[in-house]
Amino acid sequence: MRYRLAALLPLAILSFLYGCGAAPQNPGEKPGETPPRLVKNTEGKVAWDHPEYFGPVPAELKSKGDGICKSVGAREATGYHAKATDLNGKLLLAGGYFCGAK
Repeated sequence: MRYRLAALLPLAILSFLYGCGAAPQNPGEKPGETPPRLVKNTEGKVAWDHPEYFGPVPAELKSKGDGICKSVGAREATGYHAKATDLNGKLLLAGGYFCGAK
């Protein structure tokens, strides 16, 4: 049961990220050494602090990432970081996806 909750946490967090892919920055060519972190922006919405810290989505995770992003109204997963962190700075077990615009 605990594992299932932990596995769903990234999905729950991503549900708050609707529209975050419209940010002016884009994922980088490779994941940054510093992982991106979820933060509350000036409007009080949850968003990634540094989209440029994401790298490309690995081929084996693309379908999963696209599904997650589509579930929150975005077009597709355009970035991935295996060590992305939540609002409390804790590691997201499934990594974090940056979602492209609608």
